Parts: sequence; structure tokens; C-alpha cells
Amino acid sequence: MTILATILEGPNVRKFFAAYFTAILLIVGQEYAKADPPPVPPAPAPAPPAAVIALPKTLEVLAGRPSVITAKTTATEVVWIVGYGPDTPDLLPKDAHCVWFITPTLGYYFVFAVGADGGHPLVSDGCLIHVVNIPQPTPGPPAPPVPPVPQPIPVPPGPHPIPPLPTPPTPVPPGPTPGPTDPFTASLQAAYTTVPDAASLSFLVAAYKGMSVAVPAMASNLKTNAAAMAWMKSVIEAPGVGLTPTQLTGVRKVIAQDLATVLGTAATAPVDLTKFAAELAKVSQALQGVMVK
Repeated sequence: MTILATILEGPNVRKFFAAYFTAILLIVGQEYAKADPPPVPPAPAPAPPAAVIALPKTLEVLAGRPSVITAKTTATEVVWIVGYGPDTPDLLPKDAHCVWFITPTLGYYFVFAVGADGGHPLVSDGCLIHVVNIPQPTPGPPAPPVPPVPQPIPVPPGPHPIPPLPTPPTPVPPGPTPGPTDPFTASLQAAYTTVPDAASLSFLVAAYKGMSVAVPAMASNLKTNAAAMAWMKSVIEAPGVGLTPTQLTGVRKVIAQDLATVLGTAATAPVDLTKFAAELAKVSQALQGVMVK
């Protein structure tokens, strides 16, 4: 036993066993590498795109000229609705997804479309349309001056000239126009008078009236106070036609305070759509009472 132990503990024996086990590990690793890799599960199929009716956010059209509004949608046909405008424009169908918009009256109009896809109702966001004057042609060169007409030779008065008429009394200038009596309109008037802007005020009147009409159609997207405020801000600051963040800031702060009083300040609270629509109509009516000086 002593001789066998001495042999097993020798350096050559240890080297032999180390080389033997290393070779076994290499053979096993090569065989494992040759094996087929585990199958990769297929990627999930992409979800189908959500069905929508997409309208341009803003359009500028000429008064009395037909302009096409196109709805991009999967619905087979859409119905067009005018939410607000200074008058009722003509909406003449061009095809299942397009309509001709014609009106001679200047101002802002709020139009949206409804349809269905596979039995599911679809409602578009509103399209804010600004109707403007037709550009006038550049005037030609001025007409040549007309030579002066020779003055008639004065005739001396007769023996009984007509006496001159008495000078009429100087008219009394009118006094200051009284301001609005409604407290909310008076607050809007005070804020507007600080930095007046008649064009922006006219836009706000049209925008708030149009939103008040469109609230029922947008009900599925207006679940909370935060969603209602975000939608209202996107209409007021619509790119290209809406207000910039620095226009009529005083008037918009007065409106925001009144909205907070009516709807509350909790962003995640469910929005009362009836109160919201009534408040938008109230704001539009009050803005119409603001006097532009």
C-alpha cells in the first residue's frame, strides 16, 4: 500500500489525470456545440392599427371659393357636421371621404366627421376652418391728373343779398360707453383692455362656441378634467391658426379660473361633460360681450 500510494502521488501520475480529464471536457464541449440550438419562438403579430377618422387640424380657405376637406379613414363613408360658424356653409359631397366646403361669410368654422368601421362608431377631431377675403389685384398706375376747372367769374350781389344762416350749435360729444354688467364678462373686459387684440378675441369666441357643440361627439376621449383641459388647449393653440402662448394671457387666465371653479382642480377626477359643454358656451357668450375699443 505504501508503494501504491507513492506511485499515485507522483508528479507524472497527476499530470496524466489532468490531461485525461481535459480531453474528456473538450470532446463533450464539441459534441454539445454540434447539437441544434433551441428553437426561437416566433414574434407576436403586430396589432392592427386603430380605426380613426383623421381630418386636417386647420384650414384657410377663400370666401366664396370651393375648398376640399378630405377625411383619412377606414370607414366606408363619413357624414360631415358643422359644429359652429358665422353662417351655415354648403357641404357638397365629392366622394365617400371628401366634401366641398363653400361659404361667402368670413370668420371661423368648426367642422367634424362621423362614420363607422365594422359596426364601431368613429368620430374625428374637429377641423378649424378660417374663411378669409379673396386677395385683391395689384392696382395699376395712377390716372393722370385732371386739369383744374376754371373758376367762374363772380357776379356782384344784387341790391338785396340773402343774409347768412345762423351758425349751428357745437355738438356735445357722447359720454363714455358703459361697461358690461355681468361680473364674469366684466373680468374678461378688464383683462382684455390691458392688452387688446381684436383678431385673437374673435378667434376665441369661435373656438369656444365650436368646442361646446363638439363635446358630445368627443365624449369617449374626455374622461377626466386633465383630458378635457388638454383637448381645449390643443384647439386654442392649434398650429398656424390658433393663439400663441403669449396672446391674450390675461383673458385666458380669467377663463381658466372660472373653469376651475366649475369643474374643480383635481386632474384625474371624472369630467362632468354637461357642465363642461355649458361652461364652454358660457365663455363664448361672455367673450362676445367684451367691447373692442
